Amino acid sequence: MNTLHSSFTRCLSILFIVMSSHASMLAQSSEKNHDSALHSIMKRAQNGEHLTVAYLGGSITQGAAANPNGLCWRALVEKWLRAEFPQATWTSSCAAVGGTGSDLGVFRCQREILDNLKPDLLFVEFAVNDQGRNDDYIVGGAMEGIVRKTLQANPKAAVVFVYSLSDTIYEKLKNGEEDSATAIHRKVAAHYGLAEINLQRTIVEKLKGSDWSWNEYWADPVHPNNQGHALYADIVTEHLRKAAEAESSAEHASTLPTALYTSDFDQSSAWLPEPVGGWTEQNVASPIAGRFAEYLLQAPSSGEPLIVNFEGPVFGLCFLASMDTGTVEISVDGSKPVRVASHLTDGRPPVRVYSRVIFRKLGTGPHRAEIRPTSEPGSPDGFLLAAILSECPKKP
Repeated sequence: MNTLHSSFTRCLSILFIVMSSHASMLAQSSEKNHDSALHSIMKRAQNGEHLTVAYLGGSITQGAAANPNGLCWRALVEKWLRAEFPQATWTSSCAAVGGTGSDLGVFRCQREILDNLKPDLLFVEFAVNDQGRNDDYIVGGAMEGIVRKTLQANPKAAVVFVYSLSDTIYEKLKNGEEDSATAIHRKVAAHYGLAEINLQRTIVEKLKGSDWSWNEYWADPVHPNNQGHALYADIVTEHLRKAAEAESSAEHASTLPTALYTSDFDQSSAWLPEPVGGWTEQNVASPIAGRFAEYLLQAPSSGEPLIVNFEGPVFGLCFLASMDTGTVEISVDGSKPVRVASHLTDGRPPVRVYSRVIFRKLGTGPHRAEIRPTSEPGSPDGFLLAAILSECPKKP
């Protein structure tokens, strides 16, 4: 009996060692695979090549609460890249809009980044602005769309997902939970073999057991202060340094795998049609002004609809919300109208940027949308359209 028990114990021990070794090898293989494109970019920097780096995100990437802005994590990372690789030359682009998530970022990516340069290195930071959302089609499809667009433009690009931290996400992690949106982001990263910089878990581990307060690193529940931005930058640059020092890894796959969630966002963009039907061009100072067109479109008080011809399976709007803007109803291909309100009652801040994917899984098209202003009690008549979110109509 003792002999049998001893043999069984030895078998279990051997099995455990084999499984642990296999898990460790898988983890190492996964890490190498996920950083292979980043490793290649760092090696190209060491060789003195010209490289382009772009940043797509929200207000954290924009540098909110950093004073001056040159002390935000993005600027510090860029400064490090130039200092660490003085033999290389860098062209950079920042496409960050405060208060917006990946559901607008996937449409902005084309016009604000890919139409201007094909980045070798793209940092994507939407974890905080996407937090709490568990819509696989929108969050997963948007993050996946950003990746697919970028790799279609430059198959050798390194796309790096950066998972920023908020007080809400911090409390979840302390309780052993992961934010739903971050979980979706991570699934996309794993599917495409992307590098991930998990600021969330790294910071929670780094500060665990230490005597610190949130206000030491953050200016509010979301935005890091100068010390917090420096902490973000230190973690990002340490990851980049390790990628540069790593042994040569397998070449990053140059062909896109089948979509994990959806490829419906692959050809999407943010654009504005010509003003027709009483809709007029307006030049309005806002965080979104000038990004998609040289003007915004203002709805007429007469209620005349804006007719939009477009392609592709998704349709949405990017618009400004304020105390002076109102409501529209949208239908596609004669569907039941969907109401979209833009009126704010508190006026803090006075102008906000909103985006919404309203119709999904429409088919390839062509399609016809009707955007009709409506009058509601206590709500102004105006509506300021910043962009159509869809595929552009094919030119005749």
